[in-house]
Amino acid sequence: MRLRAKTLLPVAVLAASCLVFLYAYWFPRSLLNLEEQELRATERHLESVAAALVPLLLAHQLDAVYENLDALLAQNQEWVAITLVDPDGKSLYPLREGAPTPARRLWTITRPVQVRGHDLGRLVLDIDLSRLTAAAEHRHRELATVLIIVFCGCFFGIAFVLERVVRRPVGILAHAAERVAEGDFGAPLIRTGDDEVGSLVASFARMRSSILDYQTRQRESAEAIKRLSQELERRVAERTLQLEVANKELEAFAYSTSHDLRAPLRHVIGFCELLKKHAAEPDEQTQHYLAAISGAALRMDRLIEDLLSFSRMGRRELTGVEVDLARVVHDVRHELEPECQGRVIQWHVDGLPKVHADSTMLHIALVNLVSNALKFTRPRASAEIVIGAERGEAETVVFVRDNGVGFDPRYVHKLFGVFQRLHAIEEFEGTGIGLANVRRIIARHGGRTWAEGRLGEGATFYFSLPNREADAIGTAGEPLQANLRTSASR
Repeated sequence: MRLRAKTLLPVAVLAASCLVFLYAYWFPRSLLNLEEQELRATERHLESVAAALVPLLLAHQLDAVYENLDALLAQNQEWVAITLVDPDGKSLYPLREGAPTPARRLWTITRPVQVRGHDLGRLVLDIDLSRLTAAAEHRHRELATVLIIVFCGCFFGIAFVLERVVRRPVGILAHAAERVAEGDFGAPLIRTGDDEVGSLVASFARMRSSILDYQTRQRESAEAIKRLSQELERRVAERTLQLEVANKELEAFAYSTSHDLRAPLRHVIGFCELLKKHAAEPDEQTQHYLAAISGAALRMDRLIEDLLSFSRMGRRELTGVEVDLARVVHDVRHELEPECQGRVIQWHVDGLPKVHADSTMLHIALVNLVSNALKFTRPRASAEIVIGAERGEAETVVFVRDNGVGFDPRYVHKLFGVFQRLHAIEEFEGTGIGLANVRRIIARHGGRTWAEGRLGEGATFYFSLPNREADAIGTAGEPLQANLRTSASR
């Protein structure tokens, strides 16, 4: 619907509603009110006539009664007939006018003629209000004609004003808006005045100018961002290359250094064993020294072995396949059976799902977590170890819970660091590399690691693996390293 029709339609509906109200309600109501007023006035007049006839009837002056009634009929054109009836129903004054025409609508009014409760008769009046109502209807038609003329004049006047003041400026504004939507900001705008429409046109002109300025600034900003992005990508590529070279050199250095350190340690261990065998019955203190040297060398050798394993974790290429966690946990328990000999251990392995990961690396991570649970529950008469998983929308969380010695939650941030230990080596053996290996393995899968626990109340270690293969670990059989680098670049 066009704007002109939308603005003029309420005016037309209002005018039509007024006319319908006049014809359907007000005109008929006014006619009824006029008839009621006339009938009430006639009733009062007839009561006065009845009162005036009392003395004449008491004096039996019927001629005077007839003269008065004839005069009343002559004076009142609406009165069609008057009948005077005595108490016995005998007509004293018969009808004086011929039969009414069929178009007439007669009203009958009856009033008693009494004196001090004594009934002298009654007056019956037939009245015709058609002439009165016809005159009222004529006036109503004249009023309706005048109103129709006024409504038409107002309608066309409003239409003319709306055309000049609203529709034409709004049409120009709509055309300019279409041009702006098409990218043309040069369409002319004419301000029609200081009214609301003129203010709207001026506001649109300011908005168009602001949009043009904003587009110019946005284009300049986009070009600057593009240049900065290209420069940043170049620097990131250079820095990434430098970091990759440095990491490779560092890993190669750590690997070669560890190998170089192990050879002297093996010599020390070997010579200690030779001294124990060939020394001529060494005393107890000498044996203690040799045992201390041999034990320290063995611990150093194990530490170097763990460092080599940690270094290999960073160099080994991951291959993502579908892994059955329940099968991996079964293999881990079988591998750690020697550590369970002679102990009471309650295992609780809940339903474990299948995940997408490198099976070998996932096995190593679970070996570290489960062996930790076995180690730190050693002081318990009955150890309890729970292995479970919870699958969410984005990731699967795997946990290993035990009722061991636990740890102080204030130092939880140290758990997954290299060489970080929360217990003395005299209490529990280890090098502090196992949990660091777990974090490194899970991080390379795109997951997270964390832990909860309290001293004397056990501990729970968690790690997560992403469910969406494309986000972290690629498809089955595909190397993960390239995929991880792609994700990082995004």
